[in-house]
Amino acid sequence: MKRVVYLVVFFLFPGRILAAVPMARVLDVVNSRTIRVQVAGQQSMVALTGVEISAEEEGAATEYMHRLLDGTWVYVENGSVYRSPDGLYINGELQRRAWRSSSNMHYLGIADPGPAKEPARSGKAASPSESRRRVPARRYPTRSRR
Repeated sequence: MKRVVYLVVFFLFPGRILAAVPMARVLDVVNSRTIRVQVAGQQSMVALTGVEISAEEEGAATEYMHRLLDGTWVYVENGSVYRSPDGLYINGELQRRAWRSSSNMHYLGIADPGPAKEPARSGKAASPSESRRRVPARRYPTRSRR
Protein backbone atom coordinates (compact mmCIF):
# COMPACT_ATOMS: atom_id res chain seq x y z
CA MET A 1 0.00 0.00 0.00
CA LYS A 2 2.86 2.37 0.80
CA ARG A 3 4.27 1.87 -2.68
CA VAL A 4 1.01 2.98 -4.24
CA VAL A 5 0.95 6.12 -2.11
CA TYR A 6 4.56 6.94 -3.07
CA LEU A 7 3.78 6.46 -6.76
CA VAL A 8 0.67 8.64 -6.57
CA VAL A 9 2.58 11.43 -4.80
CA PHE A 10 5.45 11.10 -7.26
CA PHE A 11 3.23 11.43 -10.33
CA LEU A 12 0.88 14.09 -8.94
CA PHE A 13 3.63 16.42 -7.69
CA PRO A 14 6.67 15.81 -9.89
CA GLY A 15 7.62 19.49 -10.04
CA ARG A 16 8.27 19.72 -6.34
CA ILE A 17 10.14 16.43 -6.11
CA LEU A 18 12.20 16.82 -9.28
CA ALA A 19 12.73 20.57 -9.20
CA ALA A 20 15.80 21.75 -11.08
CA VAL A 21 18.64 23.14 -9.05
CA PRO A 22 18.93 26.88 -9.76
CA MET A 23 22.42 27.43 -11.13
CA ALA A 24 24.02 30.86 -11.21
CA ARG A 25 26.54 32.25 -13.69
CA VAL A 26 29.56 33.97 -12.11
CA LEU A 27 29.92 37.44 -13.59
CA ASP A 28 32.71 38.84 -11.45
CA VAL A 29 34.83 38.24 -8.37
CA VAL A 30 34.56 41.39 -6.27
CA ASN A 31 37.02 40.33 -3.57
CA SER A 32 38.06 37.15 -1.81
CA ARG A 33 34.75 36.93 0.06
CA THR A 34 32.20 38.28 -2.44
CA ILE A 35 31.14 37.30 -5.97
CA ARG A 36 28.58 38.75 -8.37
CA VAL A 37 26.29 36.19 -10.02
CA GLN A 38 23.36 36.14 -12.39
CA VAL A 39 20.37 33.87 -11.71
CA ALA A 40 17.45 33.85 -14.17
CA GLY A 41 18.41 37.28 -15.52
CA GLN A 42 18.75 38.86 -12.08
CA GLN A 43 22.17 39.98 -10.85
CA SER A 44 23.01 39.65 -7.18
CA MET A 45 26.00 39.73 -4.84
CA VAL A 46 26.88 36.64 -2.83
CA ALA A 47 28.96 36.89 0.34
CA LEU A 48 30.71 33.61 1.10
CA THR A 49 29.99 32.39 4.62
CA GLY A 50 32.69 31.22 6.99
CA VAL A 51 35.55 32.79 5.02
CA GLU A 52 37.92 35.15 6.81
CA ILE A 53 41.08 36.28 5.04
CA SER A 54 43.71 38.64 6.35
CA ALA A 55 44.56 41.87 4.52
CA GLU A 56 48.03 40.56 3.58
CA GLU A 57 46.56 37.58 1.75
CA GLU A 58 43.62 39.40 0.13
CA GLY A 59 45.31 39.86 -3.26
CA ALA A 60 46.46 36.24 -3.57
CA ALA A 61 43.07 34.92 -2.48
CA THR A 62 41.23 37.17 -4.97
CA GLU A 63 43.49 36.00 -7.80
CA TYR A 64 42.82 32.40 -6.77
CA MET A 65 39.07 33.07 -6.85
CA HIS A 66 39.40 34.48 -10.38
CA ARG A 67 41.15 31.28 -11.49
CA LEU A 68 38.46 29.13 -9.90
CA LEU A 69 35.29 30.99 -10.82
CA ASP A 70 35.60 33.36 -13.79
CA GLY A 71 32.87 32.45 -16.28
CA THR A 72 31.73 29.28 -14.49
CA TRP A 73 28.38 28.10 -13.22
CA VAL A 74 27.87 27.71 -9.49
CA TYR A 75 25.23 26.53 -7.06
CA VAL A 76 24.65 28.98 -4.22
CA GLU A 77 22.98 27.92 -0.98
CA ASN A 78 22.87 30.36 1.95
CA GLY A 79 26.30 31.78 1.21
CA SER A 80 27.89 28.41 0.40
CA VAL A 81 29.13 28.21 -3.18
CA TYR A 82 29.67 24.98 -5.14
CA ARG A 83 31.28 25.06 -8.59
CA SER A 84 29.61 23.12 -11.38
CA PRO A 85 30.08 20.41 -12.70
CA ASP A 86 32.69 19.04 -10.25
CA GLY A 87 30.96 20.27 -7.06
CA LEU A 88 34.07 21.95 -5.67
CA TYR A 89 33.18 23.64 -2.37
CA ILE A 90 34.60 27.15 -2.87
CA ASN A 91 34.12 28.19 0.75
CA GLY A 92 36.16 25.18 1.87
CA GLU A 93 38.94 25.97 -0.59
CA LEU A 94 39.24 29.47 0.85
CA GLN A 95 39.01 28.25 4.43
CA ARG A 96 41.93 25.85 3.94
CA ARG A 97 44.01 28.56 2.20
CA ALA A 98 44.37 26.60 -1.05
CA TRP A 99 45.99 29.54 -2.90
CA ARG A 100 49.16 28.91 -0.91
CA SER A 101 49.77 25.56 -2.63
CA SER A 102 51.59 25.17 -5.92
CA SER A 103 49.61 26.27 -8.95
CA ASN A 104 51.99 24.57 -11.37
CA MET A 105 50.51 21.12 -10.95
CA HIS A 106 49.69 19.36 -14.22
CA TYR A 107 48.00 16.04 -14.86
CA LEU A 108 50.55 13.79 -16.54
CA GLY A 109 48.33 10.81 -17.19
CA ILE A 110 48.23 7.35 -15.70
CA ALA A 111 51.48 6.16 -14.18
CA ASP A 112 52.09 2.73 -15.70
CA PRO A 113 55.67 1.56 -15.33
CA GLY A 114 55.04 -1.50 -17.49
CA PRO A 115 55.94 -5.12 -16.76
CA ALA A 116 58.67 -5.83 -14.22
CA LYS A 117 62.03 -6.73 -15.74
CA GLU A 118 64.61 -9.09 -14.32
CA PRO A 119 67.92 -7.57 -13.31
CA ALA A 120 70.76 -7.87 -15.80
CA ARG A 121 73.08 -10.83 -15.20
CA SER A 122 76.81 -10.87 -15.43
CA GLY A 123 78.56 -12.56 -18.38
CA LYS A 124 79.39 -15.85 -16.66
CA ALA A 125 76.78 -18.53 -16.34
CA ALA A 126 75.83 -19.38 -12.82
CA SER A 127 75.09 -22.90 -11.70
CA PRO A 128 71.52 -23.60 -10.63
CA SER A 129 72.60 -23.95 -7.03
CA GLU A 130 74.28 -20.51 -7.08
CA SER A 131 71.33 -18.78 -8.70
CA ARG A 132 69.01 -19.73 -5.84
CA ARG A 133 68.80 -17.26 -3.06
CA ARG A 134 70.03 -18.59 0.22
CA VAL A 135 67.79 -17.90 3.18
CA PRO A 136 69.23 -18.26 6.67
CA ALA A 137 67.65 -20.93 8.80
CA ARG A 138 65.32 -19.81 11.54
CA ARG A 139 66.34 -20.46 15.05
CA TYR A 140 63.51 -20.92 17.46
CA PRO A 141 64.00 -20.36 21.16
CA THR A 142 64.29 -23.60 23.04
CA ARG A 143 61.97 -24.30 25.86
CA SER A 144 63.24 -25.77 28.99
CA ARG A 145 61.15 -28.71 30.10
CA ARG A 146 60.86 -29.44 33.72
